Amino acid sequence: MRIDSVMKSVKPCLSRGMPGCVMLAVLFVGIAHAMPLNSSARAVVPADLQQLISVDYRALKDSPTAMQLKQQLMPDNIKEFEAALKGVGIDPDKDVDTLAFAAFRTAKQGTKGVGVAAGPFAMKAVLKKMTVRKIKPTKYRTSSIYPMDGGMVMVFLDDSTLLFGEISAVKLALDTRDGEILNVDTNATMADMMSNVDSAPVWSILDQQGTQNVMRSALGEAA
Repeated sequence: MRIDSVMKSVKPCLSRGMPGCVMLAVLFVGIAHAMPLNSSARAVVPADLQQLISVDYRALKDSPTAMQLKQQLMPDNIKEFEAALKGVGIDPDKDVDTLAFAAFRTAKQGTKGVGVAAGPFAMKAVLKKMTVRKIKPTKYRTSSIYPMDGGMVMVFLDDSTLLFGEISAVKLALDTRDGEILNVDTNATMADMMSNVDSAPVWSILDQQGTQNVMRSALGEAA
């Protein structure tokens, strides 16, 4: 299939959750089996999930065609998260295996979003750079939260998994990990959809309410 044809059908789904995109997997012929989100990443995704987008850089990096497609179809939130990682010395194309964006609903703060990057980046090296730049963390329970460029903050969930985003969203994600909020594995519908697509190099899932809202927004009365 031509790249431009794939891009036209996929990009609206990934970035805006267009009709028919409740569950979407972008498959590339000849690309290695992609890795699902690790347990640390899943643990910070709240149950009231609106959309989850995942990109497996490890599976894509050996295919120039796939990398070209990735650059063309990725939504702005993933690109913003890539830029934030570069600001702390992490190159998504070299140091990241998977990068996910989760948008979730909250009772009082509207929709929030966080990013989770997993890969062979060295936590000690990143934190050493923070120390050299005299950047000090703030504590949130047992977690150390470091500021990033662009108003974001970051937290290492383990040696190879990094949570980042706006501070209130990151704290809600940490609340989820610590059992204060139910996580996505308790949402049977979204967990089942994830299991059906998370072997694809690029995939997205969107809940029913989010899809309906986008339909109304895009189509007006015709929706």
